[in-house]
Amino acid sequence: MSLRRYRYALAFAATILLAAPQAGAITLTLAGPEPESIAPAADLTSTIWASAPDGAFVKIATVGATAPGGGKFSEMGVPSISPDSQVFFGAEVTYADGYSRWEIFRGNLNAPANERVVRAIESGAPTRGCMPNFKVDPYPVAGSNGAIAFIAPEASGSDALFRYSEGELTCAARIGDRTAEGHRLAMMHFGSAAMAPSGEVAFIGRIDDADSRADSRAHPSSHLAMMLAAPRGPLHEVAVEGSLRPGGARYLANFSLPAVVSTPHGPIVAFTAMNSRGYGLYVFRGGKTDEVLASRDSTAVGRVTFLSGGRPALSASGNVVVRAASAGHHAIFTIRDGQPQLVVAPGHATEVGSRIVTFGDPVISASGNILFSITDNDGRNLLYAINPRNVMRLSIPSVPEGELVGGLAPPTFAGALVANEAGAFAFIGGN
Repeated sequence: MSLRRYRYALAFAATILLAAPQAGAITLTLAGPEPESIAPAADLTSTIWASAPDGAFVKIATVGATAPGGGKFSEMGVPSISPDSQVFFGAEVTYADGYSRWEIFRGNLNAPANERVVRAIESGAPTRGCMPNFKVDPYPVAGSNGAIAFIAPEASGSDALFRYSEGELTCAARIGDRTAEGHRLAMMHFGSAAMAPSGEVAFIGRIDDADSRADSRAHPSSHLAMMLAAPRGPLHEVAVEGSLRPGGARYLANFSLPAVVSTPHGPIVAFTAMNSRGYGLYVFRGGKTDEVLASRDSTAVGRVTFLSGGRPALSASGNVVVRAASAGHHAIFTIRDGQPQLVVAPGHATEVGSRIVTFGDPVISASGNILFSITDNDGRNLLYAINPRNVMRLSIPSVPEGELVGGLAPPTFAGALVANEAGAFAFIGGN
């Protein structure tokens, strides 16, 4: 795996490439100076690992292994995990003649090692006029029953939101499509999609009022937007740059990666955003957006000054967990009864004798367990699970070939951890 490429990819996903009206695309941070981040070790991006709810680790795929249909895996992409614990990921495959290409694969935790990984999209799946052209990691995200979604260029040259379900690959949204609110979709941000089990896809794009579909470039009338695409029906705008947000301020040109879950009453979307008064954590449900954490809100480590541009953690019960900070003191908070409650902060002593130095964005299960990657003061990149009152190391049995690092777990790469409601999770780590 090219660590340089992967650092770039995760920085892209965490800060979002924004299309500036004056100058193509630029990279902007969400909330000022980022607290100290996890420094990746040399080999943290070579292997896709996953765990079932019982904690047993399974190696899904690794760089250098033979890919289904021939060739060798040469780079690994960010994984996603479905409600039934199937792992989907993009990977670059290099063939004997030196030719390389990206493809999407599915990993089955319960299959034998030599049958564990298959191609995720059937060869006859693309519908007429809807063929993706993968140039980099497509960042596939998973729903139920084998459904996935991803944003990628079409073979014809434009970008599209692709949806694969029941053996058919369709273009769910294209540049130039109109939203339910009447605006034209002008751009979609690669790597920004999240998919709920029921099939809704949240992603970041740009919208404008242009009548011509030929010009998809951002211009002064375009606005960054948080979008929601249902399996059927038009695109909807969840939040739009320049529009009023809860509390009276206006959204500015920064949205974090979204999280989306399914509920009997419709999807819930969570995201952070910069606004004209600072920063906010927002939850969209039932057609309404509420601000649940804002700049200058009081917390156990001080007033909020930073909200992560990574993906917030969100459960179907509505629990929201986010990485935030007060000045240089960063922490993970959960929102309960409208108030931020501290989950963990650097310096917390672990039960193995070390202390947490820093951590990545969290994920959450239906049971309320919160999982995130840490670096401890022994320099180890580890996975940690949290309950509301304690920080504890995951209870992990030995994995095949004895590949636990320091007897704890495979080393993890911050920013590439995903989980489902059942508590199963997947991540990129070392081999």
